[in-house]
Amino acid sequence: MQIIENIIAALVPVAFIIALGYLAGKQGKLKPDDSLLLAKLVLTWIFPSLLLVGMANTPREQLLNYKFILATLVGMMGMYALGFLLGWLRFRSPLKATLKGFVVAFPDAAFMGIPIMHSLFGASSLYAILVLNLVASLLMIPLTTMLLDIGNGKGSGLSALPTSWGKMFVYVTNFKKMGYDGLIISS
Repeated sequence: MQIIENIIAALVPVAFIIALGYLAGKQGKLKPDDSLLLAKLVLTWIFPSLLLVGMANTPREQLLNYKFILATLVGMMGMYALGFLLGWLRFRSPLKATLKGFVVAFPDAAFMGIPIMHSLFGASSLYAILVLNLVASLLMIPLTTMLLDIGNGKGSGLSALPTSWGKMFVYVTNFKKMGYDGLIISS
C-alpha cells in the first residue's frame, strides 16, 4: 500500500501543474507563443542544466556503470527495433515503421520522468533520466531522422548526425560560460 501512496504523491503535483496549464490556456492567460517560449526555455536551458548538474553530482562509480548504460541502450533500441519490425509488417512503409519504432521506444523522461522519479527515488534518479535522454538524443533521434530522410528519398540521411550531436557540445559550452569549468564530460 505504501508504494501506491508514493506513486500517487508523485503524480498529484504533476497532474495539478498540467491542469493549471490547461486552464491557463483555456482562459487565454497563456497564448500559443507563450507555450513555445516556455518549451524552449525548459528544453534549451533548464532541462540540460538540471541533468548536467545532476551528472556532476553523481559519484564517478555510478557514471562509469557500463552495465546500466548497456542495459538501457539494449532495452530502448530493442524496443525501437521491435516497433520498427511490427510497423513494417503491418504497413510495409519505411516511414510508418520508423515512426512506430520511435514512438514505442522514446522515453518521456524529460517531462514526466524528472518530477515523478525525483519524488519517488530522490536526486539519484537524475542519472537514470540522463542515460535515457542521452540514448534518445544521441541515437534514437538521429537514427529516426536518418530513416525518415531515406524513406522520403532525401539521400543517405547523414545530415541528421551533426545537428543532433552538435547540440550536446552547445550545452557543454554554455555551462563552461556559466562557470562550470570543473565539469568534465568524457565519452
